[in-house]
Amino acid sequence: ADLEDCLIRLGDTRDRARATARLLAQEDRGLEPDRTRELESAHSGHHVVGRLVGVQQLGDDPRGSHLVGVEGIDGRFWTVRVARVEELRELRGVARGAIVAVRSRAPDLKPSDRTILEVAGDERAYSAARHRALIPSDRDTYIQMHVRRLEALTREGVVKRTPDGVFHLPETYPDRVRALEGRGGRAIGVVELLDPHPLATQIVYRGPTWLDRLALGDEDRSQLRYEGFGEEVRAAWLKRADTLKALGLGHRDHDGFEAVPDYERALRSMERAHLLQKVERDMGRVAHIARDGDLVQGIFASRLHAAEKSYAVILLDGTATLAPWRPEMDRALNQLVSGRVNGRSFDFTYGREVEKSVEKRLKRGLAVDR
Repeated sequence: ADLEDCLIRLGDTRDRARATARLLAQEDRGLEPDRTRELESAHSGHHVVGRLVGVQQLGDDPRGSHLVGVEGIDGRFWTVRVARVEELRELRGVARGAIVAVRSRAPDLKPSDRTILEVAGDERAYSAARHRALIPSDRDTYIQMHVRRLEALTREGVVKRTPDGVFHLPETYPDRVRALEGRGGRAIGVVELLDPHPLATQIVYRGPTWLDRLALGDEDRSQLRYEGFGEEVRAAWLKRADTLKALGLGHRDHDGFEAVPDYERALRSMERAHLLQKVERDMGRVAHIARDGDLVQGIFASRLHAAEKSYAVILLDGTATLAPWRPEMDRALNQLVSGRVNGRSFDFTYGREVEKSVEKRLKRGLAVDR
């Protein structure tokens, strides 16, 4: 009766072993069974902090499951499976060796599933035409992504499609999708970026770093062991302390290193100045960082990694505005966006209505540089 689940587990085990070997080979290392651990096999709620080794595809679908390798501060090498490559958007553009935290959770609905439920409504009926009518700002390529998702679920017997192109969802749609995602006892990995810079960069970085937070008590150190990557962290902090001392942000005493009270504010100020100079140098535009409550409009041109968060670079009228980046923004790359900064988030929209708004500005003589 459980033949399908057994075959899925066997396939996962084979793919995972191969992906783990490829991750270790990136660092010219062979298999290390005594140190290697699978996060999903650890006790519930366990999380790991460490250095990002790499990401490897599992199976044949480049958009599907991937394996993340992390050298933990506990001296072990950990792997964790993520269900879809889109869940790793936060890692795009970060350096190898960036600091991440990983944990596992039970399978859940995809963002596309939640949109499908929203569009289907009480009638539990989804179609591309209905999606387009309810959310006119969504582009055709984005809508087709949801259609492909439903086509896959139709093949799995979760939904039914009628000849008129309408997908009919059962009342148990969320539960059936979760069961499908969790076949074979699969858990799902969640990856959080803590610092986009490797230790070598953090040692000399003129800005806040994960090393600072760890050494000065703002990060959990319960897992730290002075072996493997944990020993690398200890050695890196000794050098980082010299950098902070040279910047006038602390001093050594008999208890170790003592930072000045406002060292974090000073480091953030240094980083902001560096980021603005970089944008102005690379793009030839006047750069500024959007403040809470600001309305930002323009072309979402790129993403910029800072130590504690990422920024979306939005271009308009010869200026470059840095607004808080969100993973959902990736689908609007190189398109016109409009939104308001809300604390550390950016409530944005894009699509036809935004284009119309910018066209009005053009008619008033305000040029938009593409």
